[in-house]
Amino acid sequence: SLTEEEIGEYSGERKEIRPVTIATYQVVTRKTRGEYRHLELFDSRDWGLVIYDEVHLLPAPVFRMTADLQSRRRLGLTATLVREDGREGDVFSLIGPKRYDAPWRDIEAQGWIAPAECIEVRVTLTDAERMAYATAEAEERYRMASTAHTKLAVVRAILDRHPDEPTLVIGAYLDQLDELGEVLDSPIIQGSTRNKEREALFESFRRGEISRLVVSKVANFSIDLPEATVAVQVSGTFGSRQEEAQRLGRLLRPKGDGRQAHFYSVVSRDTVDTDYAAHRQRFLAEQGYAYRIVDAPPRAAPARPDGGGPRPRGRRRRPAPAPGAVARRSRPAQSLCVHTGAGARPSLPDRSSDPVGAPAALPVRWAHWTTSPARGRTGSWLAAGGEGVRVSLGVWIGLGIGVWVLVGLGVALLVGRIVRQRDRQIPDDEPGATDPGPVEQTSRSGRGVPRQGSPPDGCT
Repeated sequence: SLTEEEIGEYSGERKEIRPVTIATYQVVTRKTRGEYRHLELFDSRDWGLVIYDEVHLLPAPVFRMTADLQSRRRLGLTATLVREDGREGDVFSLIGPKRYDAPWRDIEAQGWIAPAECIEVRVTLTDAERMAYATAEAEERYRMASTAHTKLAVVRAILDRHPDEPTLVIGAYLDQLDELGEVLDSPIIQGSTRNKEREALFESFRRGEISRLVVSKVANFSIDLPEATVAVQVSGTFGSRQEEAQRLGRLLRPKGDGRQAHFYSVVSRDTVDTDYAAHRQRFLAEQGYAYRIVDAPPRAAPARPDGGGPRPRGRRRRPAPAPGAVARRSRPAQSLCVHTGAGARPSLPDRSSDPVGAPAALPVRWAHWTTSPARGRTGSWLAAGGEGVRVSLGVWIGLGIGVWVLVGLGVALLVGRIVRQRDRQIPDDEPGATDPGPVEQTSRSGRGVPRQGSPPDGCT
């Protein structure tokens, strides 16, 4: 029943106040010359209803000022009521109590969102990348693991499996996005991209003229790409659960032909990138999504744009068995099976459907925590000269017991020495002292004469 004249847009380009006005948190809370003029303008109106979209952003220190706008009713909408600062509960005090909540899987079963498959692809770093990671400062390790050059080959292998599907490649670091745009020959959308150019690229993507887009965090919110069916996440904002869910949400618009969406998260094995990825996936696991973990096969690093070639890996391969000899089987990796859905424990899927590399080289594991004799939780890796040196768990236990035995012997010797010194120097007032006390001497007259140094009779 609304007409076009009754709907206004209040943004950086247009300033329209109408019966129905659409504005963003950033514009309303913008500070100009020390004053919040836009907020004062909206607060001077008597609104009947204020709808807060993406209401999980409202508890932010600046955005929460918009909750003071005068209105008869207010409504908050969000699909990801989760914040890393733990302030998601402030939404109920700023807006009101929760009125409706539904798990994502239930909404999917009703046909309101598209079905999605979540896959975590773990990449093995090269020797040079592992050495650089091991010697880096703690605050630089996540960036190095997230922007590892080895991820490029895996991203290209994933895109080769979906050649004709609309795909988003999402990252957080601009230098990594520039490299991906050059390797994939795809346009890049980031914060510095002008709105006019950004909207033109999005419209070309919707019409099918562009099948791939490389986007930064600007694609986390408020973009409408209904035909996107594949997303490849190469880096993110540490362990943000909200960002993970928002990026998956870019694919959940129902498709006209009912196609399934595919969400890939490419992480570097044995780094903090894997730990942050596990934390990022917690919210989606609560909504009923299970990540399938796939190990990308080790491969040589692709050639860099600056001409530097890949560094050969230093690990030796086991020689092939002689003709007629029985091949020795390697010990299989041990896995902890975890199933978040209802029903029986899932069986391992056919390896021919794995997304990266040769099917036979991709062991599928249904858990984040795996133990493997070659690499994993049962052993440790020490970087020495670029080679991986494995120290078994038994060696660490033996070293620990030996250290404690040496500490116990040292304590026993120290206590014995203290006791011996104490026995040699016993105070006079202690029981058992060798001094018998004052001894009287008998004079020639028969009277007792006190020993020298003793008080005379009658003295205390």
